[in-house]
Amino acid sequence: SRGSIELDLRLVPVVNQLTGLVDQRVQGAVLGSWSRRKLSLRATATAADSLDQTSPAAAKLVTAEVDASYAQSEALSFDVGARVLAQDQNFATTSAAGQTGVTQTSFNQGVVFIAVTIRAVKAHF
Repeated sequence: SRGSIELDLRLVPVVNQLTGLVDQRVQGAVLGSWSRRKLSLRATATAADSLDQTSPAAAKLVTAEVDASYAQSEALSFDVGARVLAQDQNFATTSAAGQTGVTQTSFNQGVVFIAVTIRAVKAHF
């Protein structure tokens, strides 16, 4: 058996590629994994939040994933897991009267997955 936990915290500027606006964000991630023989378990979570929530580029983002993997052989493995995502994103608005403001929209998603992976095996001649 072996396991690990990783933690990452950052203060980073993010540039919106569509508008060119810069958003200063604090973000963090945690990754935990454990494996024994052919079985591996993994969980990740990330979060990011803009320091200035009044900015038209401001965002809040949370993601998480859990995954279990079974390696049948070097060439074949099976995975099952789930992912979730929640995001609040600001954007600039202009009223018919020409007044500007900031509006927020939200997006949430959840996915359950099952995967079969077939890897190419080295052929020896």
